[in-house]
Amino acid sequence: MSRLLFAAIPASGHVNPMLAVAEALSARGDDIIFHTGELFRERIEAAGLRFVPIPPEADFDHRDPIAAEPSLNDVPNSERGLALFARLFGGRIPHLDRSLRSILATEKIDAILHDVLYMGAIPLLLRDEPRPPVLCCGVVAPMWLDPGCSITSGFSNAPGWRERNIAENQKVADRRSSAWRYIDGVLDTLGVAIPGGFHDNQLYRMPDVFLQFGAEAFEFPVEETHGNVVFVGPLLPKRKEDGPALDWLKTRDSSKPLIFVTQGTVANRNLEQLIRPAMEGLANEDVDVLLTGGGASVGGLESPSNAHVESYVSYEHVLPHTAVFVTNGGYNGVQQALSCGVPIIVAGTTEDKPRVGHRVEWSGVGINLKTATPTKEQVRDAVKEILRDPSYRERAQFLQSAISQTNTIGLIANQVDTAIVSAARG
Repeated sequence: MSRLLFAAIPASGHVNPMLAVAEALSARGDDIIFHTGELFRERIEAAGLRFVPIPPEADFDHRDPIAAEPSLNDVPNSERGLALFARLFGGRIPHLDRSLRSILATEKIDAILHDVLYMGAIPLLLRDEPRPPVLCCGVVAPMWLDPGCSITSGFSNAPGWRERNIAENQKVADRRSSAWRYIDGVLDTLGVAIPGGFHDNQLYRMPDVFLQFGAEAFEFPVEETHGNVVFVGPLLPKRKEDGPALDWLKTRDSSKPLIFVTQGTVANRNLEQLIRPAMEGLANEDVDVLLTGGGASVGGLESPSNAHVESYVSYEHVLPHTAVFVTNGGYNGVQQALSCGVPIIVAGTTEDKPRVGHRVEWSGVGINLKTATPTKEQVRDAVKEILRDPSYRERAQFLQSAISQTNTIGLIANQVDTAIVSAARG
């Protein structure tokens, strides 16, 4: 039995996959300590795991991150995402580092597993001190910059594309440089520094092992391979109890295609962005539409006769019956759809969603609308295109086959055990 420390930023999209792994490794006998925000204490303790909160200075409510960083109110919307990355994640490194060192001083930890945006482990990796192996977990779409693909345009074999990749990635690097310098300054206060300075690729290179929670078949080819990066496949949720949406599914005319629409669990404050145009665009089509607010209130939505609205739906119940998945592009939700062989329409521009949309387009499993606010006509036409052209479902089923052959938890467990054994051998 190993004692493992799991650490995640206090956001559901990061805690949820880390918690799924922690529960699985606990079930095989490992002793788990889970280190994240107070908002998740109840869920973690209900899973039978030991909860250690991150310091109050590092904690925040992921549903309203601006409240934790009021200074962001003065940052233009176009720059807010980058500033949020620097201040909310990078700015909390000293508090997380202090907390992490305290845990290591009082507990015999055999390995640390942390999500990619939990940056508290960076100083630990930089200090010349004894430490347990560190395995970083990619719970979002990769954000590395590589000449093999453009982070803003995706992948192509067209002539001159590599040069375009390099030029576009350099523009992204130039935009991100202020955030990178900010993080370098934070690390400097702790007396540590990354050779050559911080940049996003370091998040993947620095850990002993980087576990990307995704299907490698869904990923762009890269030129600069990182030997420590291991694709372990997507984490698929356990089947939950039937919910009210299942009653509706059982009574609908199953001969009609089912269109499943969601704005995810974070970017769902304004359901006019995707839920409304999807509802209106498909109102006169010969399909059934199931829409979910991802936990947000849907009381103000009056649905047409071919639609059903739920505040929350467990994807694993619905996706096996789905003809087209319309989403704002959450990394985990998209891969869950692919695990069922369902083609996808992506409409999202925040967090990692543009990167997910590029992968959907490149892999041929769906259509990337490249906007967070599509018109009803855009949604309608994209759905009709996917229903008309079988190649989208064929490609989605190819990914389904690749995912089905991957034992994600088994691969993660093997990597953890190997890292612990290697560390013990010195």
